[in-house]
Formats: sequence, structure tokens, C-alpha cells
Amino acid sequence: MTRHRALLESDPFEVEVGSADQTESFLLQPIDRTKGVPDSWKSLRRAMELMGQSESTVIDAGAAKRKAKEKGKVDKKRQAKEDKGEIEDVTQEGARRNEFDNLIPLLTGLRTAGRKWKPWQWEIIARTAGEHGATYALLNAARQAEKTGLYLYDLRVVREIVWACRLHALKNDWSVESCTKALGYMEQLVRLMEEPAQKKERERAINKGLLDSKVNALRQPDVIGCVVEVAAARVAAMRKVGADGEIIGEAQKSLDGYLQRLLPNMTAAVDESTKAVAEAKPLGMVADYELLRWVPALHGLNVLQQESLASTEGLSQHAEKLSTKVSDAKAAVLDSVGGDEGGKRRGLIWCNAVQAV
Repeated sequence: MTRHRALLESDPFEVEVGSADQTESFLLQPIDRTKGVPDSWKSLRRAMELMGQSESTVIDAGAAKRKAKEKGKVDKKRQAKEDKGEIEDVTQEGARRNEFDNLIPLLTGLRTAGRKWKPWQWEIIARTAGEHGATYALLNAARQAEKTGLYLYDLRVVREIVWACRLHALKNDWSVESCTKALGYMEQLVRLMEEPAQKKERERAINKGLLDSKVNALRQPDVIGCVVEVAAARVAAMRKVGADGEIIGEAQKSLDGYLQRLLPNMTAAVDESTKAVAEAKPLGMVADYELLRWVPALHGLNVLQQESLASTEGLSQHAEKLSTKVSDAKAAVLDSVGGDEGGKRRGLIWCNAVQAV
């Protein structure tokens, strides 16, 4: 690079660009990589910002499907996939071509150019996509991890994707359809984490000391708590709309299974996180993250009790302990912010959205 810089400075060189009848000359100049090359991270953030601002382009690919549905000719396999969130539902306002479909080509191009993102950057990418309803884009990016670089070994990154799944149900008022789709997204995430490419990258991270081999994101009580919340909300919504008893029974069975995975380890996890928060600085930011972790689990336990969806021994004690944890975290966040700042903290927003405490 230095040799080329010296050559261009000592012997300026021009190139002509254009067609045969109209050309323009450009003087080749050495590029300062620290100033002349755009910041790829800032460019990606800006691109995602624009994706979020753009309205989805509506096309009429759903017309044929709607007509078939009216005639009673429904593709049951496709409908099942839509219900699970494995593919987009094209019946609402026609098929939507979301701007976030551009995320995978963008990530692929940046990775091909040698750009790799750190876990904290993947957190922001996942959070941004989730807030704009593009959970499917995140899952597709993880499905093509070797191209996009989205590997699922970092706990905080996995949390953000699980929260993105949960956000889909929250924004749609915990309807049966939205909860079913959110759970479908979560099931996809579990399957993706078991794929060979993902497991290989996890092993590489462990060998490099980037990851504790004992940490498994899918076994974390706060992560399971999100699943319990959505599963409980789904059963409650099914009962409310008078769904078929057999379907409710299957949903209840799934809920019971998630609950059995949550409760045995939750108390220890809550105690551990409480100790970590007491030693953390700045307290406000850490406490707000704790709200993100534990509000979903508390909301899920509250729904279980309010709707009498479970008779597990000690459920009320678990809920009471978690309520104290969330209340303390909320107070810490409120003490650390003033004016309108509290309205910008995600944890507080989530807490108020479900009236956790």
C-alpha cells in the first residue's frame, strides 16, 4: 500500500470513465483507510434504520390464496408453517415484502468483505430487527450463518432473539395467532442452535476461551421464562376465544413441559443475578437489563395464577420472590433516571406494558 501511495504521489495517473462519445477523467489518489473508507458498522446501522422507516411493499401474491381459502381449498401444510412462524402469512393485506428481507444480502456482503461483528454488535442488530417485526429475518440469517456470520453461542445475543420472538406476541396483544407464531419462532431458534455449523462455532468459541462450556442459553431460567410467558398467554387466549378443547389440551401440555424446566433452577438464578446487580455499576443500566430478563417470567407466572393454568406446588412463592426482584430492579432504574429518560428504558417499558409490578 505504501509503495502504491508513493507511486501515485510521484507520478499522478488519470483514468477515463464513460462511453465512447462522453468520457470524464478522474485522478487516482491513495485512500486513507481511517478517513476515506466508510465506517461499515455505522453504514449497517443506518441501513437498518432506513429499513425500519420504510413501509412494507404490498404485492398481490395473496389474492390466489384468499380465493382458494374462500372456496375451502386450503393448503394445510402451508397453513401449519404459517401458524408456527416458519413462513410469512401472505393473506394479510396481500403478501408483504418487508424491507428487512435485505438484511441477509447486506450481512453477507459485509462478511465477504471481511467485516465481522462482535457479540455486542449482534445484540444491536437483533434488537433492531426485533423491534421492527423482522424476527424471521434474524432466524434466516442464523440459518445461513456461514454467509452472514450470525452464530448463536453468545447468551446475550440469544436473549435478544428470544425477546424479539416475545415482542411479536406482546405487540399483537397476546392473541392466539401471535403467541403461536412467537412460539414457532422460538422452536426454530432451538433447532438452529443444534445445527452442525452452529455447534461447531460454539465449540470454537469455547476452545478460544470466549465462552464458558457450562453456559447453555437454552437452559437459562430467564430464557425459559419467556417461553413460559408466551405459552401461558396462548392457553389463556385460547380459552377466551373458545378454542377446541383438544387443541387447548395440547397447548396446556406444552406449557406444563416448559414450566417444569423453569421452576427447579429459577430461585438460584434469581439469587445469583440479584447479587450481581448489587455489585454492578452503573446500577441503572444493569437493573434495566434485569427487568428485560425477569419481567417476562414474572408475567408468565402471574398469568398462570390469574387464569388457574397450573397447580404446581410452590408456584405462588416463586412468583412472590420474582416480584420482589422485579420491584427492586424497577426502583433502581427509576432512581437512576430523571425526566423523560425513564420512557426510553426498555426494561421499564416492558414492565409497564404487562403491569408486572
